[in-house]
Amino acid sequence: MRRLCVSLVICALAAGVFPARADAYFWEWVDSLSGPRFGGLLGELRFACTPENGDKVLQTFQDALKATSQQVGARAGTVLTRTEEAFVDRGINALTAAASYASRARKGLEDSRSKKEFEDPGELFIQALEWHDYAQSQFAWANRLREMELQRVARLPTGTAQARPEIFDLQQSEAAFRGLPRPRPVRLIRQDAPEYGARTEATQIKTRMAAGASYSLCRTEPIDRGKAFFSLRGSVMWDRNEANQFDRNMMYGVSLGYHRVLTPVITVGAGAGYAWFRTAEAAGSSETTTKENWFIEPFLIDVHPLAIGQPKYSPDAWRQVLFVRFSGMIFPSGFDQDFFGGRSPEYGAELVRAYGIYINLEPIFRKKRGRW
Repeated sequence: MRRLCVSLVICALAAGVFPARADAYFWEWVDSLSGPRFGGLLGELRFACTPENGDKVLQTFQDALKATSQQVGARAGTVLTRTEEAFVDRGINALTAAASYASRARKGLEDSRSKKEFEDPGELFIQALEWHDYAQSQFAWANRLREMELQRVARLPTGTAQARPEIFDLQQSEAAFRGLPRPRPVRLIRQDAPEYGARTEATQIKTRMAAGASYSLCRTEPIDRGKAFFSLRGSVMWDRNEANQFDRNMMYGVSLGYHRVLTPVITVGAGAGYAWFRTAEAAGSSETTTKENWFIEPFLIDVHPLAIGQPKYSPDAWRQVLFVRFSGMIFPSGFDQDFFGGRSPEYGAELVRAYGIYINLEPIFRKKRGRW
């Protein structure tokens, strides 16, 4: 939670560092109706991803389980009450279940690389995490009851027999027992289809109204949420301002970006690219000309609102489907006078901020194929 809050503060500061002037140029030009307002289609190709190593994630988890089991085993003979003992026993049983699911997940991950049929390792690992969390909750309740018992004994007169209670508080105990994970059936994955790329499709709504699609060349494995990736993006946009219909303004762009996954909720990145503009040679002219300019994208911030409060390895792949992108674009050299249609004013190097709502289908495809 602390990491998420820090990420949100960074995003807010990034947005505030670049103030927008009232005469913001082209599609963000608010005070004049003669500026171009581009909208259109864009595409994104992801490559050179930095994946998570599923074997390493599982090994780290299994090592943590062993360490916890050793600590609990040393404590088992020192319980003060039967209620505390009941919680410790339930925690130990939950750790055993977590270890079993983790071992099956490890085998499923290995089988996914060599066999046509295997158990879904992602689902198995998620259930192992749920049992581990439940075990931790039981140990926390045991610690709480132990502290209460020590306080009770400390208040007894000197020499009073310290009887071992049978059940401290049944109602309180039952409340703590809630949240017991329910075993779910694990799918048996059959790899009948050929190898595939992790496909993502997106629909974008921005000031520069656009719709787009994204495709990933990265090979993904189960339990791989990814750490970073590069993106190659192309766009074709046209001027939506009716006042400029005779200028026939078009924009074609290509850009390269780098994205880093901070949390399941936030991904940040930056990029740069080149744009070609087709516009009328002069005011009222039927001839068009092509002009060029380069740009930088100082920030690309993706927020997955449905993933807020969810663990990194949530079984709900659909929580990663919807995300909002907040981005910025700067043309450092600006635009000369008469750049658009032979009649536009001069525009300086200003930041254009844009918001987009994306629909990402990659998690659904991965979940369906047992790669989540």
